[in-house]
Amino acid sequence: MVIGSGLLASAFSQDFASNADVKIFASGVSNSRETRKSEFVREEEILKTSLTGEGRLIYFSTCSIYDPSLKNSPYVAHKLAMEAIVLQAKQNMVFRLPQAVGHTSNKSTLANYLYQKLMKEEEFDVWIHSSRNLIDVADISKIAKTIIERDEETGSVLNIAAPVSHPIIEIVKTFERVLSLKARYNTIEAGSDYLIDTEISDKIGQFSGIEFGRDYLGKLLKKYYAK
Repeated sequence: MVIGSGLLASAFSQDFASNADVKIFASGVSNSRETRKSEFVREEEILKTSLTGEGRLIYFSTCSIYDPSLKNSPYVAHKLAMEAIVLQAKQNMVFRLPQAVGHTSNKSTLANYLYQKLMKEEEFDVWIHSSRNLIDVADISKIAKTIIERDEETGSVLNIAAPVSHPIIEIVKTFERVLSLKARYNTIEAGSDYLIDTEISDKIGQFSGIEFGRDYLGKLLKKYYAK
């Protein structure tokens, strides 16, 4: 069963839409800058309803929890609260995700934001001390499916992320190369970096045939954004 209709829901629908034993909860708040209480309440209500009945529930949280600049944000506080609710039942699991990349109309994703700025030739600010981890939503699905099916980490909180995070300026320059465009940006002395433990996703990724190679970022952006 897949709960939701966005990027993650679409990625998991083929394998889990008709699976009554596993509930993929893909209807959560995805914008790390979200502050509206109504959005947090909406997710909590849907989540609590989804937790009733039989079957394991898989909840998608965020690697923003590790970001020191967001540790006191309403978004991180909400996600931690939702994790605690989900893990009250030992059969459930939480996957913390970084920036998922795929075909989506969601303008709040980092990749979509940068793409639109380049295509419209609009100026934007780049925080030069910030790094972000981008991963293909298809790879998230592959890794998560393997973990769910092997049924060894129930009741756990696991990260699914690419092995390397990239400075925002590097992501911008990769976009420039992929789109053959020149970005218009101002560099700002701001931002923060944080580590994500990717040991499990690295191992499962290799087992699943995912190539987290040297140019993973370039291939990822080319796949979804090249002209």
